[in-house]
Amino acid sequence: MCASVDNVYYSFRVLIFGAAGSPTVWGRFAAWWGRTLAVVFPGSHLRFQIYVDDPSFALRGPVSGAGLLLGRALLWSAVLHVPLAWPKSAGGHSTDWIGARFGVSPSEVTVTIPPRKLEEFAQECRALRQLATVHVRRLRSLAGKASFIACLLYTSPSP
Repeated sequence: MCASVDNVYYSFRVLIFGAAGSPTVWGRFAAWWGRTLAVVFPGSHLRFQIYVDDPSFALRGPVSGAGLLLGRALLWSAVLHVPLAWPKSAGGHSTDWIGARFGVSPSEVTVTIPPRKLEEFAQECRALRQLATVHVRRLRSLAGKASFIACLLYTSPSP
């Protein structure tokens, strides 16, 4: 991340995530990264989503052309010094991203929530129904899990 103050440029190689403003700073940088990708690749066969710090690139067309587009997107990300987690990377017609499996075919897009997550959610719902009172943290946690499931199901893209 870089900044300019009085025509002096500063380059920050590390962002301290313990600081109160760090999530805001990273959020602004991730949004800027997404906007620059949109400008660099307008109307191409490359689509992308950035969820907090997890990017997802979707490509269409012949493998040679798709590979070239992905290479350019990754090169642009490297130019911006975006720290990509290579061990988490995956590719293909079906891949895990942000806690769900996304699959793409010429006729459909599928989103699958892992059965373990759904069972944990159902168990927590059953447990909370048995209680007379519930601590707010536990309820917030359940609401977050419900929101995750609902957002995946409601906002999933169509081909």
